[in-house]
Amino acid sequence: MIKEEDAKLDIDETPSTSSNAGLTKNEQTTSSNSNELENRVCIGIDLGTTSSCVAIVENGKPKIIFDEKVGYVLNRGTAEERFILPEEVSADILRKLKLIAENYTGEPITGAVVAIPAFFQTEQIEATKRAVQMAGLELKMLIDEPIAAAIAYKDAQIMIGGSTRIPAIKDILKMKFGREKLRLNINPDKAVVFGTAILADAIEIFGIDNYKKSFEIYDLNTRQISRGPDTPEWRESASMAYFKGKLYYLGGKDPETGGKSNHVNKMNENGLKSERFQKNEVSP
Repeated sequence: MIKEEDAKLDIDETPSTSSNAGLTKNEQTTSSNSNELENRVCIGIDLGTTSSCVAIVENGKPKIIFDEKVGYVLNRGTAEERFILPEEVSADILRKLKLIAENYTGEPITGAVVAIPAFFQTEQIEATKRAVQMAGLELKMLIDEPIAAAIAYKDAQIMIGGSTRIPAIKDILKMKFGREKLRLNINPDKAVVFGTAILADAIEIFGIDNYKKSFEIYDLNTRQISRGPDTPEWRESASMAYFKGKLYYLGGKDPETGGKSNHVNKMNENGLKSERFQKNEVSP
């Protein structure tokens, strides 16, 4: 549950939606004069590893929907006497969030923009997609949590996730970014779902295809990653990243030695050290 004092952290720091960007003046007037809760079909969901919440855009700002029984965040449940798959757990959470949104809006909810942890691998992404389907929702977009937070707060230096409440973590980030630049008045449990709500609202206005084309949002729902042998080599448990338009493998387990590798391998090219990658010294 979010404590009362935490819930007040960002009362004046809730981001405004940019959904009207690109609309004509008449279109903006028509959009703002209509009832925002009518025909609501798409919501924003933060499907986190320790907590989850749901939000919509209301009066031009994302709003987390409060439930009297569980508060703002779902993060606990009753023990069951049977074994269930992880996606079944996620599906139950998604159904509850869907119900909360439907009770609030009075309208059926059919679609959702869902944010997941950035470290999710292909199997976890696929399981999440199955969970959304099991919950009776159409997956409009699936995005990383940091991307969702960036949609809400743009280039502001904020902290998201429960770990950022740890004093030692805060001190490290203050030293790295500077106390003045780091915005500590943003509730780390809300930043992500705000971004999903803004994106869901924009998709309802523009349509999914036009919004993707205009803003180039990276949709994990359409990501394709090779699962077989790769060139120059396949590293077990390798992490991956995009940098200057190219795909890189960062570290991972070396199949020959069994040890961890400190190389960054680009497709069809070896010899890029992780230190160079971190210092932005890799050529485009």
